[in-house]
Amino acid sequence: AERETRAMEREERDRFLDSARIHEPRFFPAFSTLVFAGLRMGELRGLQRDDIRRSEIRVERQVYARRNRIHPGEMVGPPKGSRPGKARRRVVDLAEQLVPILHPLVTRGGESRWLFFDREPDLETSQAFTNALGWAMERTLARIGLADRRFTPHSLRHTCACLIITQSKVQTGDLLLFLAQMLGHDTTSETEKTYAHWLKQRNRAAVTAGAERAEEDTADMPLSATILPFKK
Repeated sequence: AERETRAMEREERDRFLDSARIHEPRFFPAFSTLVFAGLRMGELRGLQRDDIRRSEIRVERQVYARRNRIHPGEMVGPPKGSRPGKARRRVVDLAEQLVPILHPLVTRGGESRWLFFDREPDLETSQAFTNALGWAMERTLARIGLADRRFTPHSLRHTCACLIITQSKVQTGDLLLFLAQMLGHDTTSETEKTYAHWLKQRNRAAVTAGAERAEEDTADMPLSATILPFKK
């Protein structure tokens, strides 16, 4: 099951990314990938340079964070939700905002195949990267006055999904199918349950917009052509 669903509003997301770009440039690409691709943290850790294609991100694996101090090797497995003998690999569209951000990481030299860790002395392991990313997020939230909102890197995945829900104009059924595939959910029911609050907001906004359009359409009609309100 998903963790508690905490998500930023669009203005908060933009302020967060603007601050991270300036003050946390090492972690800005990772934050941006979570925001625009909606990956889980394990999937973010599992990204390799070859997974970033011209127009897509191939989510092939996850790397489990290891909390002990002994690292004989990274623990790598299929993406979450995979069943025994059937890995749930998926493809996520590469948002145009991500192309210039990830390009330097994909094309850089060096022997490491990992996109976000094992490239600097203090980021040699996935756990070191996870810890550093969390601290960078705390610093960024403090800078923009959002420390009390208790956002985590996982919240950026939810931010991605919630902003798609509130901004998309497609039918709800098609939207849920798209999000379930993008996020790696087993069913659209899982997606609907996780984002029920935002789906209700979307539906209320649609009803309000429809009512406003109806008022505009009938504003110049003769009284006999309008639909009168019901009497109580």
